[in-house]
Amino acid sequence: MPTAPLIVERLREVGSGIHEQITVRNYSLVPADCVVSLRVAADFADLFEVKEARIKRRWDEMQQNRGNELVIQASWQDVRKGVSIHAPGAEVTPETLTYRVTIAPHGQWSTTLTVMPETESGSRPPSFVHADGELSPSDLRRQQWVAKIPVLQMGNRSIERTMRRSYDDLGALRIEDPNHPDRVVVAAGAPWFMTLLAGTRYGPRKCPFQLIPP
Repeated sequence: MPTAPLIVERLREVGSGIHEQITVRNYSLVPADCVVSLRVAADFADLFEVKEARIKRRWDEMQQNRGNELVIQASWQDVRKGVSIHAPGAEVTPETLTYRVTIAPHGQWSTTLTVMPETESGSRPPSFVHADGELSPSDLRRQQWVAKIPVLQMGNRSIERTMRRSYDDLGALRIEDPNHPDRVVVAAGAPWFMTLLAGTRYGPRKCPFQLIPP
């Protein structure tokens, strides 16, 4: 049972952009008047600047409101970049997205944000578009992965938790070629460089535990 009357849940999916679902649940016996505000900013730092924790370039930025969408555009020398945040139903300002809602007792409120990069050639369509209530492609892949995981039975709960955590970590490092979904490989180095693991070094290992298939 939640100790707080309001619980905020954020479900994020990363594809060609970011797809985030925000849900606020009201577990109290009275309606809840809520102001949900999100601050929005972009530094347009590249991979190496982020890795080194040093942002070398200073971009000239400009924010534009387009109805339910906030667009941040930036330039540095001859380079142009941008990002658009689509927020249906939000009050949009140059720095914030604000929702004012009333949540019924034991009810919930939900909204979806979509963040997409923009270049001089325009923006690409999101790669994670799916109907409400359906699992995303990444969720489906994870569900299939979990279904194949053996069920552990042992007296040491700590080892069980460690093994389950290892399964989740391996699942997060799996890379799939969209043109050849049957070819799945495991990579390392996330989130900076996804490098294929060497099979000779990371080959099969004997498991001292009793594994019972599901």
